[in-house]
Amino acid sequence: MSMEYTEIKQIISEKDILYTIKSCFIGDSSTIEDRKVLMWNCFLALVLNIKGKIGRVTLENYDNFVNRNSSYFPFKNVTIAVVVFNSQDDSYKNIKNWHGEVSRYCGSYDILQTIIVGMFPDETYHQNLPENIQMAISSIPNSKFFYYYPSGTDEFRKVFFSTVVKIRELLFSDEKLNEIQSMKQKRTVVQKKIIAPQVTSTISSSMNRKLKLASRNEDELVILLKAIVLGDESVSNSCHRITQHILGLPEAIGDDIYEYVWIPQHLIQKENMTIRLRMDVYNHNIPSGKSYTPYFNTLISIIVFRYDDKESFKNVVNWYQETQRYSNLQSNHYFIVGCQYNDTEQIIKDQDTENLLNYISKQKEIQFFKVTGSNWDDLTNKFFSFVDDVCRIEFSKEFLEQCASLTKNTKHTLTLDNTQHTNDRNKQYRPFILDEENSNIERDEESGSLLGRERNEEPMEFEYSTDSCCCILF
Repeated sequence: MSMEYTEIKQIISEKDILYTIKSCFIGDSSTIEDRKVLMWNCFLALVLNIKGKIGRVTLENYDNFVNRNSSYFPFKNVTIAVVVFNSQDDSYKNIKNWHGEVSRYCGSYDILQTIIVGMFPDETYHQNLPENIQMAISSIPNSKFFYYYPSGTDEFRKVFFSTVVKIRELLFSDEKLNEIQSMKQKRTVVQKKIIAPQVTSTISSSMNRKLKLASRNEDELVILLKAIVLGDESVSNSCHRITQHILGLPEAIGDDIYEYVWIPQHLIQKENMTIRLRMDVYNHNIPSGKSYTPYFNTLISIIVFRYDDKESFKNVVNWYQETQRYSNLQSNHYFIVGCQYNDTEQIIKDQDTENLLNYISKQKEIQFFKVTGSNWDDLTNKFFSFVDDVCRIEFSKEFLEQCASLTKNTKHTLTLDNTQHTNDRNKQYRPFILDEENSNIERDEESGSLLGRERNEEPMEFEYSTDSCCCILF
C-alpha cells in the first residue's frame, strides 16, 4: 500500500470520519460483471487515513436496468468515475457519453477524476492500443487509462487509491478538515461526561446478558450456546443440510428438508458444565415488517455460500456485517462454509475465497471449511473443535465463577411444573426441556421457530445416546 494512506481496520466512530469520497463504476450493460470484479478487489466501503485525516470511500456499481421513470441519482456528489468498456464489443464508443452523464449530474465537474478501464483478454494490445480506442480515451479530461487483463487486478487497486488520495488533496484541504473536526468536537464537548459511563454500562450490560445464558440444575452448571446458520435465500437448502449433518439428524432432500419443526439441541458435557448447543437456520420466509431477531444471544454465526452461486459468495461480507450490527452480545465467532458439491460447477475461484477470508480475518478471527458432499464427518469434527474453542474463550474460569455466584440460589431453574407435566418420562428428564428457555434467560422475542412454526405445538420426547456423553433432544 502507498505510504500516503493506510486502511483503518478497527471500528471508527462517525464523528471521527471527516469526509466521504464517492465513486461510481459505470459502462454499458455488457460490463456489469467486469465492474463487479473491479469493485470486489477494492471492496464495497473503506475507511482510510489519508495524510493523517480519516475519511470514507464508497463504491457504487451503476444499475443499467433501472426504469427511466424511477428516481435514481447515482452520480450525485461523485468525484471519481470509473468508466469500463469491453475490448470485445463496441462499448468503447460510449465512453464519452458515460463521462458526460456523470459530469452533468455529479455537481463537481471541475474536481471529477475519471479512470477509464479497458477489459482485455490478455496483454496483446498493452503497448499498442487500437486507434479507435485511443481516440475515445483521449477526449476525456482529467482522466487516466488502465489496461486490465486477468492478472492485473492489484495494479488497478493502486491506480484507484492513488486517485482517492488526489481527490482528498483537491477537495479536502487540511485547513478545511481541521475546521470540520473542530466543529464536531464542539458539538460533543457537552456530552463527554456522559459518554464514559455509557461505555462502561454497555460492556456491563453485555456481560449481564451473557451471564443470563447460564442456569443451575442440581449442582451442575448449564449454559446455552446459540448458533445461527445463514446465507442468501438461494443457499437455504445448504444451510439446512449443514445443520442436519453437524447434529447427526436424518438427512432430508428436496422440499422435505424444510419439514424440521424443531432443530434439536445438542448437549456437550464438560468437566465443570453442560453446554446446550442450539442451532437455528435463518428464515427468509418471515414477512417484511414482522418482528424477527435471529441474532439475539447468538455467539456463533455459520455463514454459507455455494461455489456455483456468485451472489451468495459476494454477500458473505454483508451477512458478516449484519451479524456484527444486530447481535446484542459483543462477542461473535464466525465459521464460514463453502459448498462445492460433486455435481456442480465451481464458478468461484479458490483465490477469490482466499481474498475474502483474508479480508474478514483482518477484522475477526474466522474458521473456514469447504464442503464437497463427501466430507460431512470432517465438517462435524472441525465444527465441534471450533465450539470447544468458543467455549474456552467465552466461558472462562472467571465467567463460570460469576455464574456460580449468581445461580447458587436458583437450583432447578429448568424444572417443569408438576401440574402441567405428569408423564414419568418427562419428570425423569425434566432438566433438559427444549421448548422452555431457562427462567434466567431473557426472551429472544422470536415469534416462533426460525423455520416459521410455533415452538410449543406439542410435547417433546427425549432420546439419549448410550454410547456417548452427549445427548440430543427432540
